[in-house]
Amino acid sequence: MYDPVDYSNRNIDWPRRTVLRVLAGTAASFCIAAVPAFSSWEVSSGTDQIALKFQDASGRPHNMNYFAGAPLLVNFWASWCAPCLIELPALDRLAHDPSRGALKIVALSLDANGMAPVQDVFRRAKIRNLEPLVDLAQESVEKVGVPSLPFTMLLAADARILATRQGRVDWDSRSERQTLRALALRFRLG
Repeated sequence: MYDPVDYSNRNIDWPRRTVLRVLAGTAASFCIAAVPAFSSWEVSSGTDQIALKFQDASGRPHNMNYFAGAPLLVNFWASWCAPCLIELPALDRLAHDPSRGALKIVALSLDANGMAPVQDVFRRAKIRNLEPLVDLAQESVEKVGVPSLPFTMLLAADARILATRQGRVDWDSRSERQTLRALALRFRLG
C-alpha cells in the first residue's frame, strides 16, 4: 500500500503524480505567495468590522463575542504551512508576555481537517499560551480576504480591522514588539 501524499511512489501513474505535484505546489504558493519573510503592517481605515466563526478544542462553535470585547491580534495559520509553524512558538511566547497589555493573542487555524492537526501541532510545538481554535468552513478566507498564510490582523475591541500583515513575523524580535506596542498606543488599545 502506498501513501497518496508520497507522489514519488512508482505505483502511482504519471497523471496522478502530476496532479498531486500541482496540488502541493498550489498549497505552498498560497502559504508563501511571494510575500517576504518579514513584511510590514498595513494600517487600514478602521471602519471595517469582521464577524469570524470558529470552533474551540471541544467542538463548540463561537463567534467574536467569545473574546469579550478585548482588542485582538489574530493570526491565521494552518498545520500544512511551514512559515506558520515557524512563527507559532514565538506567537505563543507573545501571548504569555504581560507587556502586550490588554491585547489578546489569537491563533486561528484554517485547517479543513478539523481540530486533530491543530492539536497535534500544539502538542509537538509545546504551545501552552494559545487556545486551539479552528475555522473549519474557512469562512475567514472569504470574509477577511486572507491572501496567504500566515496572515495577521490587529483588531479593536469592537472587531474593527486596524492593521493587517502578510507573511511570517518574528514575534520575539525587539523591533517587532516595539512596532506592536506603537500600534497599540496609536489605536489606544490599552
